[in-house]
Amino acid sequence: MGKRFYEEEDMMVSETLRRMLLMRKRYISYETLRRDVVPCGTPGSSYYNCKGNGVANPYNRGCEIITYCAKDAINS
Repeated sequence: MGKRFYEEEDMMVSETLRRMLLMRKRYISYETLRRDVVPCGTPGSSYYNCKGNGVANPYNRGCEIITYCAKDAINS
């Protein structure tokens, strides 16, 4: 009898958990799964901020002597 009580309690907990997960709506919609849709048409833009002006991760290498981009690097 005690074992059956715990099984029923586990079922209630799992049902409650399932309902909570459904209420959070953390799922991928069918529209998102369509192959012919591009999430963001702007190359290099973040999917989370597609309509933003800047690039998601712009590449910007600093100027160092070893890369010979400093003025006096060639003369030394």
